[in-house]
Amino acid sequence: MLTIKNILITVLLCLNFSVYCQQHRIDSLNVVLKKYNQAHQQQSPSLSDSVKVILLNDLYYYHVNYKQDIAEDYSSQALALSKKIGYKKGIANSYSNLARIYNSKANFTTAMDYLQKSNKLFIELKEDLNLAYNYSEMGVVYSKQGNFPEALSILIKALKAYEKAGDTLSVGYTYVNIGISYKQQEEYAKALDYYYKAIQIFEKIDNVDAQFGIAGTYSNIGNVYLNQGKYEKSLEIHYKGLELAEEFDNSYQFAESYQSIGENYMKLGKYDTALKSFSKAIDFCNEIGDKAGISNCHINIGYCYLKKGDRAKALTEYKLGLGIAKEIGSLEWQKKAYKNLAQIYSIQGDYKQAYENQVLFKNVNDSLFNTERDKKITQMQMQYDFDKIQERARRIQQQKVLQLSQENDKQRTIKYIVMAALFCMCALAFGIFFNLKKNQRQKAIIAEQNEKLEEQNLIIGQSLTEKETLLREIHHRVKNNLQIISSLLNIQSQHILDENVLSSIQEGQSRVQAMSLIHQNLYQSEHLSNVDIENYLRELVVYLSEMFAGADKSIQVEVEANHIQFDIDTAIPLGLIVNELVSNAYKYAFENRSSGTIKIQIKALNTIDYELNVNDDGTGLPEDFDPKKSRSLGLKLVSILSRQLRGNMSSNSDSGTSFVVHFKDIKAYQLANS
Repeated sequence: MLTIKNILITVLLCLNFSVYCQQHRIDSLNVVLKKYNQAHQQQSPSLSDSVKVILLNDLYYYHVNYKQDIAEDYSSQALALSKKIGYKKGIANSYSNLARIYNSKANFTTAMDYLQKSNKLFIELKEDLNLAYNYSEMGVVYSKQGNFPEALSILIKALKAYEKAGDTLSVGYTYVNIGISYKQQEEYAKALDYYYKAIQIFEKIDNVDAQFGIAGTYSNIGNVYLNQGKYEKSLEIHYKGLELAEEFDNSYQFAESYQSIGENYMKLGKYDTALKSFSKAIDFCNEIGDKAGISNCHINIGYCYLKKGDRAKALTEYKLGLGIAKEIGSLEWQKKAYKNLAQIYSIQGDYKQAYENQVLFKNVNDSLFNTERDKKITQMQMQYDFDKIQERARRIQQQKVLQLSQENDKQRTIKYIVMAALFCMCALAFGIFFNLKKNQRQKAIIAEQNEKLEEQNLIIGQSLTEKETLLREIHHRVKNNLQIISSLLNIQSQHILDENVLSSIQEGQSRVQAMSLIHQNLYQSEHLSNVDIENYLRELVVYLSEMFAGADKSIQVEVEANHIQFDIDTAIPLGLIVNELVSNAYKYAFENRSSGTIKIQIKALNTIDYELNVNDDGTGLPEDFDPKKSRSLGLKLVSILSRQLRGNMSSNSDSGTSFVVHFKDIKAYQLANS
């Protein structure tokens, strides 16, 4: 006779094969759960209730990508019931499911605690595939915490387990997680390589999960191109991912994609189109309760209105974004809002509000720096501990090899002694005694050397950490002092009516900002000795755009430097040269035009010589223009700074205006001639 339990199991299995519509699946599972509760409401919980645990975890699965609050409730119910009936696999699965939810909420401590509890049970139950899934989730947590070596190590461990089991879908998702880790380290080429590997795998699998993976991966690829400044390519990829995502009605991906699409249009100066995208993103963010996304959208909408000349709407949007950022404690969005509010109040002539918001911006910026500094110091300490463990393991292995070698020598000696026992009895006793003494001395020497090495490593590690922290603090203070000078110049400029004097102050302010950004990049970089010139120039041109472009112009600036790095002796003169040339392009190249393009390219000619090319598609230079005879202070500075970099400047006006500066890496030049 069929029991109710058997009937329910049969119904559940039928659902897995016959139901294709997700909502239909959810409705069907809820019907089965309701019938199960009605049939067992008079019975005490027992191991047979594992069927209900499976139902609850299936309902979690169908809600986790869409409505996490509901998914969390189902998983919590499954955990509570599994504990009551002693169902270990149900407990392990529920811990794993809850960890995924807390990871998405950025509650990494709770997520990692649940994963470790789940791992312990899966190891006991020998559930290797589930354990591999947990490793993959742990890799995501480590990556978000900035512990990239540990993240990649455990993700590779998960990948090998999936490959061994032939779980192709999970291999694809692990490739995506590895790509995310590389993206967070700004290693974009490696990130894209893993993303496209994942898509190739998903395209070979004919099921809903694979199609969902393709849509999400396209979104990740689009964000990489956005970070690289390839806005048209980013839009193409995001729309492709959005088209696939529409099949799943995934509000999370809609919210993320429309935010990224809006940012691309904003960077391209297409503010009306950007506003439509941000508006759609807010609708989806409201649906999923993503307040951080809503705050970001309002601040970006404010920027678009400011560029369109509607200061009232811009001010309203900035305040909305700031209010939400305060509510959720997001320092990043507060910093962005305060900076924009200071700018708009300054434009309106409300200098008191402008100054107050500028001070708040500096305070939040300093808090973010201190948080990031603490995070990096912790990360360095973690890396040091990890390296120390690795070094200790290497030494132990060396000792084992040495001991094995000694043992082999000893065995050979004994063999020879046994063969010549009648002739070498005295030699045998002497040999054994000699070897024992030798081993004792070697062990004592090894132990003493190991102890000294550990002490030296600890002292060196602590000294380097203290010196790096002090040097970062020095660069930070220099940057702050330069920022104060820039702010004073900005406030002073509000009271000046003479356009020539105002222009001179703005030029001085941009030069101070160019030097300030160098020190900011130095204390934020992993290696204090060098500046990533591409990241630095991108920040500089954003500042120059806000100062010189004006709300009525859409000037696109492209930067290409292949992540070349220079030390401070080369970076500061080079930054000032770019500042002068780009400022001139903003002021003079597009006087009668509303749009245009400025391209900045730095390429290495060899290990010492480099070429800087700054060109625009503007009106061009006068026919009789000679940069060496120009009275422009900016071009005189460029000429002086070029000579300081052991180089020279030239110009042409075949199509727009192009300035070429050949220069040397001062550090490499000095080393080559020392």
